[in-house]
Amino acid sequence: MALNQIASDQAYTNFGVGNTLTVGKKMTVPNIFTNTVNAEKGYLILDQNALTTPNDPISGNIAIGHDALSSVQIEAIDNIAIGAFALHECTTGLSNIAIGTDSQKQLNQGSNNISVGQSSLENITTGDSNVVMGTGAGNSMTTGNQNVLLGYVAGSSLDTGEDNICIGASSGTLLTTGNQNVMIGTTAGNNSTTCSDNVILGNNAGLGVTTGSQNVIIGADATCGDDMIGNENVIIGSGAGAKLTEGNDNNIIGFNSGSNLTTGNNNNLFGVSAGESMTTGSNNNIIGIDAGSSLTTGGDNNIMGSNAGMGLTTGNYNILIGTDTGNGLTTQSSNILIGHSAGTNLASGDSNVIIGSDSGSDLLSSGHNVIVGCSSGNNMLSDYNVILGQSAGNNLTSGNSNIIIGNSAECGDTGSSNVSIGVSSGNHLTSGSNSVFVGYTAGTNATTANDCVVVGSNAADALTTGDGNVALGSNALGSATVDAYNTAVGYYALSSVNNGGGYNVGIGANSGGAITTGAANTVVGRNGAAALTTGNNNVFIGNSTNCSVSTTGSVVVGQGSVALQSNNVVVGQNITAVGSNSLVLGSGVSAAAYSSGDANYSINVQIGGLVYKLLLYRA
Repeated sequence: MALNQIASDQAYTNFGVGNTLTVGKKMTVPNIFTNTVNAEKGYLILDQNALTTPNDPISGNIAIGHDALSSVQIEAIDNIAIGAFALHECTTGLSNIAIGTDSQKQLNQGSNNISVGQSSLENITTGDSNVVMGTGAGNSMTTGNQNVLLGYVAGSSLDTGEDNICIGASSGTLLTTGNQNVMIGTTAGNNSTTCSDNVILGNNAGLGVTTGSQNVIIGADATCGDDMIGNENVIIGSGAGAKLTEGNDNNIIGFNSGSNLTTGNNNNLFGVSAGESMTTGSNNNIIGIDAGSSLTTGGDNNIMGSNAGMGLTTGNYNILIGTDTGNGLTTQSSNILIGHSAGTNLASGDSNVIIGSDSGSDLLSSGHNVIVGCSSGNNMLSDYNVILGQSAGNNLTSGNSNIIIGNSAECGDTGSSNVSIGVSSGNHLTSGSNSVFVGYTAGTNATTANDCVVVGSNAADALTTGDGNVALGSNALGSATVDAYNTAVGYYALSSVNNGGGYNVGIGANSGGAITTGAANTVVGRNGAAALTTGNNNVFIGNSTNCSVSTTGSVVVGQGSVALQSNNVVVGQNITAVGSNSLVLGSGVSAAAYSSGDANYSINVQIGGLVYKLLLYRA
């Protein structure tokens, strides 16, 4: 029997081994006790007053430290207390591990808790399955369960919260009743109070989160502003969403992205410094390095690409896609710019649609334009234009309300209200206005021509300054340059008019096809007036009508009819008037017998199958 009675105040550092251990007066210095009875029970007791009331059937407890496990009662099993007052109030707790002075000091009935560090879980009473490591970590918790708190004063204000993970010095220090939060990093989420379901990772991350819930915040200093109550935000990147307070449903990813956003909602900001100046804007989608980096209160913008829309401040409803796209915009709205450097210098125009690399690149203050095609409309400064095609409309500067469709199609420099459709159509037009050019190279050389309508491949392709011309058909009016007010309808109609021919009408394939300087002629019918070149003021109606090169003032009506001289009227099929000032009416009648004279008249009338001829002539 060893050390079966120890009653003296002077007993120091005693160690006893035997069947019985009798404890008398409480010792004032550390002693180590071990005996066969307690060994069978599984007790290890080191230090003054440790396990002072061990009653059956308790077993498997280890107490090291002043008053450690000193209140243990029946059913307390497999607890480990190391440190002064560790598990001091534990009566029936199970499988708790407390290491450090005052660790789990107030625990009564809790189980499966692990705490390491001075005052760690100091005030817990009935909580279960908590893991806490660090001085002061979780020291305000009373009934919380299943929390993991690692780091100096980590989760030090947590009271009844459950399923929280706080890792890092001062992480989650003000969290009280929040649940299911993950906070990892020095001071991560240390201003959060009653929030739940947040994931906060990074030094100083989520410092601004107070009561906001269901947020994901990752990155040093991410969302480190004041009093964030917003919910369901995803913020990833150092400095990202740093000032967010009441904003909800934002996705902010990238270094300093959305760093000034406060109350905006439903924004998606992806990329370094993306939307970094935004304050209260909402419903923006911004993707790319420095994309939308100056946007403050603008909303409903879609900006994608490095530096895209980087000058936009308060504009709304813009779609900007491509590197450097629309980076000159400031307060503009409702623009659609797609393509590398598309509309890159646009400064004040609204409601533009610009699609294509470098398209509309010099557009400054223009609005309501539609520009589609690489490098198209890239010198334009005007409004209400529609330009479709690679390099189309590149000559246009100040002209308005033009429609240009086709690779390299143009409608002038300062001209307005022109329509140019087709490869190279109207591509030399400068100041001409109110013209329509449709077809491959249609009106391709027109410069200052106004009020023209040219439709057809190569139609009026030599025209330069002639106004008021209409050419419909391939190669129609194909040689005219300065000639004006001609109407050519049909394949190669009036195709030779040039250098003075004006006010002519040619309708039908090759109609008036030989006219050069003749003017005010009207030719209707295929191959009509086939030989006419310089004659004026004639009317030819019918296929294959003809005349001399200089016939003037004649009217010929009927297929195959001919007026060889001037001032004749010929009506009927296959009639030939040889002299001048003749009137010939009827099919098959000829005034050729009187070709040596003028003012001959021949009238042919058919009655009852008989043909009656009236011939009048001057002797």
